[in-house]
Amino acid sequence: MTTVDATRARRSTEDLVDDLAHQAGIAAKDEHVKGRGGLRSAAEARRTEHGSAKDVAKEGAKGIAEHAIPDVLEHWGWAVAGGVAFAAGSVVGAYHLYMHAWAEPNAKGDNLRALHANDAVNVAVARGLAFDPRFGEDEAKMRPDCEKGTGKLLEKMDADPDLRAILQARADEGFLVAERAHAATAHIADPSARAQAMQRWLKDNGFGDRIQKDIAFQKGAQFFLWSTAHGTAAAESAKVHARAPVERDVQTRG
Repeated sequence: MTTVDATRARRSTEDLVDDLAHQAGIAAKDEHVKGRGGLRSAAEARRTEHGSAKDVAKEGAKGIAEHAIPDVLEHWGWAVAGGVAFAAGSVVGAYHLYMHAWAEPNAKGDNLRALHANDAVNVAVARGLAFDPRFGEDEAKMRPDCEKGTGKLLEKMDADPDLRAILQARADEGFLVAERAHAATAHIADPSARAQAMQRWLKDNGFGDRIQKDIAFQKGAQFFLWSTAHGTAAAESAKVHARAPVERDVQTRG
């Protein structure tokens, strides 16, 4: 039976990830890494950045209106693949994430460092928990050039089984919630309409905020949809449900 420190288990995933990033040395003392699946990769930011920091901020704000929805749909887990809507997130939430990352007049280098750290967190969670290895490989392809940071994070996760247990429990919660949302919208044939319905279901059932802020929960939801698209959802669901009795001993807070 898995038991972890109750106080630690009640801490938010944001705070746990921030601690992990500092322990791994991928964030400076005065920097904070929360982990956001909705942010574009540092590699993508480098491809789109031109001119001064002010110009970059303007370009980012402009890009929200033109590209936020297709970027979220195509890149960060809400895409339609194999007829399955990867819709476990809020486009409105993604809009605010883009605004936070791009519309503030921060230095270009600071933005890129923050995005690079965020990339490493996303890939480390996708690779470090009990997901199909191909899921982590796909995440790494979407977020290239963060291998060093990812490796440091995974080393710290390997040395901290309590943290891994907490993150796994929260990821499995995300998987199960996405499974419920998917089942609740099974009557909708059109993938786009189903994606919107799943978003509404998540919001209506109180998961809208958590799907944005809890990277483990979000990755679990994405993994359900990834496994559905790859025809392995039933097998992966059986594994998650088999872990559930153990994980009920781990108090979670997203």
